[in-house]
Amino acid sequence: MKSQKPDVEKFQDWVCEEVLPKIRQDGMYIAGEEKVESGEMSIEEMTLKVHEYLQNKVNRLTLNDYFEINSLPTLA
Repeated sequence: MKSQKPDVEKFQDWVCEEVLPKIRQDGMYIAGEEKVESGEMSIEEMTLKVHEYLQNKVNRLTLNDYFEINSLPTLA
C-alpha cells in the first residue's frame, strides 16, 4: 500500500497501526473495541456488538451452506 493522498495515508496508518496488530494478536479485529478500552463504550455494549457480528456470520455461513447443498450439479 502506498499513496501520497492525505486521506489514504490516514487509512493506511490506521490499518497498519491498529487493525493488523489486533488481527495478529487476537486473530480478528472488532470495530469499536478501542471505545471499550477508552471507556466510551461499556463492555455490555461491546458484547452485544460482538454477538450481533457473530450471529450475522453464522447466518451468512448457513445460507452459503444451504446454497452449496441445494445447488444444481454442473455438467462436466
